[in-house]
Amino acid sequence: MTVFIPLERNIIFRRNFMHAELVILQEIAIIFGLSAAALFICAKLKIPTIIGFLVAGMAAGPHGFGLVRDTESLELLAEIGVVLLLFTIGVEFSIKSIIRIKKAIFFGGGIQVAVTAAIVTGIAYASGANWEMAVFIGFLIAISSTAIVLKLMQARGEMESAHGQTALAFAIFQDIIVIPMMLSVPLLAGEYLEIDQQSIPLAIGIGVAVIVFMFVAARWGVPALLHQVVRTRDKELFLLTVVMICFVVALITSSLGLSLALGAFVAGLIISESEYSHHALGNILPFRDVFLSFFFVSIGMLFNIATVLENPLFVIGATIAVLVGKALIAGLASFSLGRSFHTSVIAGLGVSQVGEFSFILAVLGLNAGVITSDIYQIFLAISIFTMGATPFLLNAAPNLARRITARFPSLASDDEAKQTTDALKDHIIIVGYGVNGRNLATAAKDGGIPYTVLEMNPDTVRDEREKGIPIAFGDATQPMVLEDAGIKRARALVVVISDASATRRITEAARSLCRTVHIVVRTRFVTEVEPLLQLGADEVVPEEFETSVEIFTRVLHFYHVPERDISEVTGRIRDGHYSMLRAPSEKKNAMLAGVFSTIDTATIRLDADCHVIGQSIRGLDLRKKYGATLLAIRRDENTIINPPPDTALESDDTLVFIGEPGSLASVSDFLLQSQDV
Repeated sequence: MTVFIPLERNIIFRRNFMHAELVILQEIAIIFGLSAAALFICAKLKIPTIIGFLVAGMAAGPHGFGLVRDTESLELLAEIGVVLLLFTIGVEFSIKSIIRIKKAIFFGGGIQVAVTAAIVTGIAYASGANWEMAVFIGFLIAISSTAIVLKLMQARGEMESAHGQTALAFAIFQDIIVIPMMLSVPLLAGEYLEIDQQSIPLAIGIGVAVIVFMFVAARWGVPALLHQVVRTRDKELFLLTVVMICFVVALITSSLGLSLALGAFVAGLIISESEYSHHALGNILPFRDVFLSFFFVSIGMLFNIATVLENPLFVIGATIAVLVGKALIAGLASFSLGRSFHTSVIAGLGVSQVGEFSFILAVLGLNAGVITSDIYQIFLAISIFTMGATPFLLNAAPNLARRITARFPSLASDDEAKQTTDALKDHIIIVGYGVNGRNLATAAKDGGIPYTVLEMNPDTVRDEREKGIPIAFGDATQPMVLEDAGIKRARALVVVISDASATRRITEAARSLCRTVHIVVRTRFVTEVEPLLQLGADEVVPEEFETSVEIFTRVLHFYHVPERDISEVTGRIRDGHYSMLRAPSEKKNAMLAGVFSTIDTATIRLDADCHVIGQSIRGLDLRKKYGATLLAIRRDENTIINPPPDTALESDDTLVFIGEPGSLASVSDFLLQSQDV
């Protein structure tokens, strides 16, 4: 049966659909415009960018100018941003790192959540709330913002620090514990759940299944898949594959009852175990930053300034109490793990805000009737204020810790060096693993110098990793790949690839990221020397000039020029970035001109019918007769330097002579005569 849609209804439908699309695009454009303006002002005032996003959301939201009404679409984009953030955190970390901090996750994180929730519950109950509401408020305050604290520490390059790992451990435990918190909402609302005997074994089975899946995928599945994708050398295919892995794993874990964000973190951990983690991170970061901006804007849109104006003292006082209380509890939890005082202060202040998962939990509680709309709005105001204060608290945390330890020396740790992980420091980053890269890596290894290699050939990466070489797949033109390789802690960056355009981009990116790293670049083209120096390279080595230097150095040795004079000339050439060879100066090259103006070299190959075959060098007396000196004989695979006088010439010998051009011509004519002459 064929159904005909009237033309008029079809046109109306298309108009409505196009109108909805235009509205969404218009509101996205408004968000981007306000965000750009707010971020520009923040940059001028040196204020953290998160504040700019929150302000943009407040202005665009229903409680501001009402410029954005489709909050559901914005919340979807915000959720994607949180998923991508947790994914990149997982990529930067690794399963081994998680195992290493398991105590911090379950013991430290457990203390932080349990103590915070218990104290807040007690205060809320004492203030007149019923016990269900009090417990729920305790849940809300105990959760911190994974998105904010990890993004700030990631931007500051502190994810590998002791306080970065501690904050991450607390965030991981909170992401796990928020699931049973959500499941408890119906119970707090007075709805009694029927739990059969299969529920607990099923939950345990789900947990085991996730762990087994993560192990198998990280060990065999994902590395094999990415290896085949990378071999196609298709950047778009690689990017789509990485995004697919992120969302597929997130959806799988979500279908098992876990959060999307936790699933994305698991996906990141899986990719972190492959040699392509650097490259994956560099590709996904731009998308993460765009979508994560929607998250911070959506948080700002929830803010109702009227709530603050109605209860200014209470909101401000509660905000300070939450920040101080959570910082103290988290700091004590960190200290109980054996962390230094310095680390505990920074980690405590880092997780002192209220988190994004608390908003999801609050909506569930509001819909279930556990909290009232007034409590919900006050909670939002306190949460947004704590989020806005976090960047400033993290900036002030190191100085605060130092001042406290200066006043109370007993709190200082004797080994503050333990605050950092065993990440590479003062190392060499080698970009490219061809002949030069291999030789440099071998020399660094023999000299005990730490190094890491970035290479774009997947087969090379896989083969060398199996040999124990610290090599990773990554496009060094992407700043995040260089950051992940430790460019800010490296002593030197050596670029030994053949792509001139990529070499320029790598040099520029590296210098913009770190002003102190020593950059050495190899180039095949002379014209690239000056541009590379201007982009920030400290030393540029052009292949063709280095070959020229090596050739004339050997010739000078054969001509018995003193070693000191040779070293002086070659040193002057290299110190001047090969300008002597690129623009010769008669004055600077007077000594060379004097040497080479009257000499030349020649190579002569002896055929089987040459009349000198079988005769000795002494018998021919070529130097006395023709004025040419025999330097070497190339015979089969061997080279005879300064051959003895009794050496007999053989068929297919290649003779190397040095002398005046006329002498060389004469000796060549003599040697190449056939036996019939």
